[in-house]
Amino acid sequence: MRNNIVIKQNAEYGGTEFVLKTVFMTLCIALALFLCLGVSADDINVSAHAAALIDADSGRVLWAKNADEQMSMASTTKIMTALVAIENADIKGEVVIPAKAVGVEGSSVCLKEGEILTLEELLYAMLLESANDAAAAIAIHVGGSIEDFALMMNERAAEMGLESTSFANPHGLDAEGH
Repeated sequence: MRNNIVIKQNAEYGGTEFVLKTVFMTLCIALALFLCLGVSADDINVSAHAAALIDADSGRVLWAKNADEQMSMASTTKIMTALVAIENADIKGEVVIPAKAVGVEGSSVCLKEGEILTLEELLYAMLLESANDAAAAIAIHVGGSIEDFALMMNERAAEMGLESTSFANPHGLDAEGH
């Protein structure tokens, strides 16, 4: 039922393709204005503590603010958790929720020990609800433990050339070495 609602909403606005084209054109116009009007880097004001404007084709950084400052990754950690899980396990496979995944602080979908969900369902919970308990369950299922899964995350980050990235857990809660 929920999917039908989303599809109807998208149809009202011309469909997903229309929305994507509109977003793309808006970004192109903004970039063109930025380049043609002689806007300098000093004229750009964003409220974010750190930001970057990157050429998608070349990977060249066009503008950056605090790009080299080390910051907490928080819930963006869950993106690497999802990548490592998808690459190393069957998303249709069943996961029995372990005790160590129950009651993780912060955002949660209130998993119960012994509950059985698919990895796919846990990925949706983690990415859409920011569920820390789902992230822990995924890590334990795929890596055997949170610590071993964090090693897998760090290995994958190194493969990607992410030299200043270090993971200590799958959910992004503050931890030493994260």
